[in-house]
Amino acid sequence: MDAEGDESVYTKTTLKKLADEAGAATAEYVVATMAAVGFAGLLIVILRA
Repeated sequence: MDAEGDESVYTKTTLKKLADEAGAATAEYVVATMAAVGFAGLLIVILRA
């Protein structure tokens, strides 16, 4: 393979890895949001007591 062929393989491999983790940030936001909702619920229970 020539240099351009090597770059093409590297680019395809890199893009595939990035595509596999495309939803990772969204999942992290969901976890953080659910933790915040749980904490808010706990505060409401404590403040009503």
